[in-house]
Amino acid sequence: MRVYQTTSLEYRDFFQKNAPQVDGLAFQRIWEQAMACKRLNGKEIEDGLNHTFIYSGKGIAAMGTAAHPGVHDLVQYLLGRSDGFSLTEEIRQAILHRENRALLAHVREEFRAILAACALHLPKSEGEEKIFEAFVGNLIALIPYTYPEEGEAFDIPIQSEGTWKMARYCVDRKIALTPKWFSSPIVAYGLVAQEGPPILSFIGTTFPAGEGHVATLLADFTPGLSVGHAPYLFGRDTISHWLAGKSGVQVYGTSLGGALALHTLRHHSEQLAKVCVFNPAGLYPWHWWGVSYDTGPKVHIYYQHQDLVASMGSFPTGNQVSVYRVFNHQPEDFLRAHARLYTGSHQVMMLRSDAQYENGRFCRRVLTVVHFIASFILFPLILLGYLLSVVYRRLVENIGSRLS
Repeated sequence: MRVYQTTSLEYRDFFQKNAPQVDGLAFQRIWEQAMACKRLNGKEIEDGLNHTFIYSGKGIAAMGTAAHPGVHDLVQYLLGRSDGFSLTEEIRQAILHRENRALLAHVREEFRAILAACALHLPKSEGEEKIFEAFVGNLIALIPYTYPEEGEAFDIPIQSEGTWKMARYCVDRKIALTPKWFSSPIVAYGLVAQEGPPILSFIGTTFPAGEGHVATLLADFTPGLSVGHAPYLFGRDTISHWLAGKSGVQVYGTSLGGALALHTLRHHSEQLAKVCVFNPAGLYPWHWWGVSYDTGPKVHIYYQHQDLVASMGSFPTGNQVSVYRVFNHQPEDFLRAHARLYTGSHQVMMLRSDAQYENGRFCRRVLTVVHFIASFILFPLILLGYLLSVVYRRLVENIGSRLS
């Protein structure tokens, strides 16, 4: 079946103007207007739209606790439920300058409330199920950004035998992927439940005050290596140790975390049941040479319109690999497109794409080459900046201690 690719704004607007807001697709109306394009015959367009279109309608409107108004506003903005928020001084300091454990605890409570609220938005159609699954998966991929402690619990919706249910997950292991002697490490979290499959969730490039910030930046631009390859190689034995004796593991990650999840797929596919990555940086093409995932774990790749990070590198291919393009109700710049969840916005559209098609896009190949070259420039600059900041802090501390 031919996939009617909708990569241009013309086609995107075409879908937005003609797709209904709840269920299904107005095939007849689109068929009549598409005939006027004279680019494909009517049957090809109808089949292509039928295959490509998944959902157009409301996103998942799961609300948090609002126990901390500033945290609530920030999280709702990131989930696409609002178009702006006021950044308080407390939150600004916690994002840019120093870790605030009390504030992170509020963020975790907000996530717990949102995950629990998902039970009120269980899907009623195939299209809604795709959006719901993507929304919940993206929340799981964001849990590492809240920096939970081992033993903390989250009630997470899981799908079992065709139905959704809530399962209580506990943080079983906080996995360090980079050396602690250099800077705070990049982390992944292993979660386990009695009534659900094991979950492994990787953190992505984190905020400046977050644990592992410098290490994540270096992992983004390690010369000659794909995004995330260096920390995966360092933490591979630790990941293998946590996976030992487990089966049916589900792996999640966003951005750099998505790349780490793809590296895990390459080397541990026999222990995995599902890999869900969101706005992931693709790996360099040679990682996938001679590999096709026609059996084994299901791989779901979601990337949002205008996101540049997910527009570089290559994705795995095979019958088990599904690629989804997600569109917001209004255009976003590439930073917001990378940071926010379109599946939680007021209006969202999801289209099915194809990994082979995505890997062959000219702009993706160009961005991959740009990343490869830029890494040789940016890596030493990031490293130098970090070392200078360490020296500066030590000098300030020494001067302060002497003056006191």
